Amino acid sequence: MQTFFTKQNKVVTINIIFCLALILFRVKYTQSTTYMFLIWNLFLAGIPYAISQLAKKSSLLKKHVLLLLSVLFIWLLFLPNAPYIITDLIHLNHISSSFIWFDVLLIFIFAANGLLLAIFSMVDVYTVLKEKWNTTIASFSMIFIAFLTGFGIYLGRYLRWNSWELFTQPKHLFQDVITSLQNTKAIGVTISMACLLLILFSSYLHLLHKKPASE
Repeated sequence: MQTFFTKQNKVVTINIIFCLALILFRVKYTQSTTYMFLIWNLFLAGIPYAISQLAKKSSLLKKHVLLLLSVLFIWLLFLPNAPYIITDLIHLNHISSSFIWFDVLLIFIFAANGLLLAIFSMVDVYTVLKEKWNTTIASFSMIFIAFLTGFGIYLGRYLRWNSWELFTQPKHLFQDVITSLQNTKAIGVTISMACLLLILFSSYLHLLHKKPASE
């Protein structure tokens, strides 16, 4: 299992390098920095993965429940940043370019890596919860987490909230959260994104634990 996660980290590193190479090529070819914000978004997407890896490998966190839950709370706060990149496809509506085919490819690859980081990270946390408590708690927790993440994506894309603003502007954020609970678009985005995450998470988890066919 440890070998697998070493390979997983290599996959993440290679994918990130590929993303950076693509965007640097675009900057060089078009002399435009239009999509440089994707680098920042991918960095934010990597934060929950880094935290989940820490939670998974730290024996100290596993021994102290309160400390573990505190770390997982921070993880959950940043988790929407990973699948959020898929919503950056909306920027294609505002740009007219003969290079549009490459722009679609560029954003898609960044979004795919954001989703990959999200799923890898969710599996890490699922493993931690399963080892600390049991499969039932871990499974229901992931469903709850997926819906919170979907709602977080709505808050980030449409209301422009950032993860850390929970600490800097908690009152205004809470007001927007309450208002959004009655918003049809908020509900639609939340459910759609949650279902996408759960489908990908379940599929990956199935492949991860699938035993190779005997010859």
